[in-house]
Amino acid sequence: MDPETVDTAASFRAPLDPAREGWVLEEESGFSEKIGPMWYRRADDGGVHGVRLEERHTNEFGIAFGGMLMAYLDHFMAVQVRVVAPERKVTIQLHTNFMAPARVGDWLEGRTAIARRTSSLLFTKGTITCAGEVVASAHGVWKFLKPRG
Repeated sequence: MDPETVDTAASFRAPLDPAREGWVLEEESGFSEKIGPMWYRRADDGGVHGVRLEERHTNEFGIAFGGMLMAYLDHFMAVQVRVVAPERKVTIQLHTNFMAPARVGDWLEGRTAIARRTSSLLFTKGTITCAGEVVASAHGVWKFLKPRG
């Protein structure tokens, strides 16, 4: 895809104050602080995570850096995984597909679906959208850690 031919008129500009639209600012720590500020709100199909794409999130072409999108996927998928499985776990696989560009100012929304759980693994699917268009999707696997002791 040639970044010069991308139509940026479709950029989804969320309200300047996401809190007015029912979004709650997420508490972040560690590496996740580098992605945010990130927002969360409840939805009929579970939780939705939101982030506004900033200049620092882009590559030399002015579109979202793939590593940033992967970090965002890993973050919000892990948050949703904690809701259904509070045990300690780590990401062991995150297969990502980049589908469409996102640019500075775009409001990205992330959703997670739990596909399957075994005694030691949790399988998920995550999607990042902008104005209803899929920007990136991922299949992730989380491994449960043995209790500390």
